[in-house]
Amino acid sequence: MTQEFYNKISIPYQTLSGRFSSLNKMYHNNYAIYDIGIFNARKEQFEFLKQFEKIPFRVFFSNDYLEKNDTGGNYFNSETIVITEGTINIHTEFSMILFYYLINELKNDIAKFLDLLNHKDFEERFRGFYKVDEYKLKYSLLQHEVFFKFMTANVPNFGLIYHLFHRTNSGYIYADEHRMIIRVKGIQDLLEANETVYNFQNYQIV
Repeated sequence: MTQEFYNKISIPYQTLSGRFSSLNKMYHNNYAIYDIGIFNARKEQFEFLKQFEKIPFRVFFSNDYLEKNDTGGNYFNSETIVITEGTINIHTEFSMILFYYLINELKNDIAKFLDLLNHKDFEERFRGFYKVDEYKLKYSLLQHEVFFKFMTANVPNFGLIYHLFHRTNSGYIYADEHRMIIRVKGIQDLLEANETVYNFQNYQIV
């Protein structure tokens, strides 16, 4: 995955999820409704979002998941984005589609990252500087630069993975006063959901 393509998806995700700021919007019938003028200063994002107009929201989900969760209402059967003269109406859960699309694109590298956390090379390199349990791995902030260089050298696209989990959605890699914390179980759950809930074979983002 290129940095350009990553940014193309992650920036709209951050905008729609309110990661760094919250846009004025109303909610109605599974849509977040924005004044179209909001995107005058975000023309690239608007052009990106236009590709999802008239795309059924269900196209992003696996058949098994739809069979178990589609109760026949409009949630899955509505269009992902509806553009009118004055508004852009975006499915309330569309931001999560963008987030999981990035996970899907990086899934092999994310899996390698998680495997490396349990590898003897990592254990030997950082012995005494980290603690791990079934949910989280914590390491000293003093070792962050060494940790980052080690992962970058051993995991393809680690810079993008780190940005995805630390900046784009900071709920998975974050810092407290003395440690960096990686929610290992949480990231594993994301990979599992990517395989069981979503299906990105039917639509390719451009």
